[in-house]
Amino acid sequence: MDYLSGSEILLYAGIAVMCVAAAGMVVCAIMFKMTGKKIKNILEQEYGKCLK
Repeated sequence: MDYLSGSEILLYAGIAVMCVAAAGMVVCAIMFKMTGKKIKNILEQEYGKCLK
């Protein structure tokens, strides 16, 4: 079996970290979208619709 060189380990580790970061970004975006709607509804109930 061929072993990976140091630079290949760094390359694949970097790719893995980027994938984890992208997955985390998707989870955070979904979570912020859901909580943003909840907060918007609460603020509209308390202060009324936006005047824009």
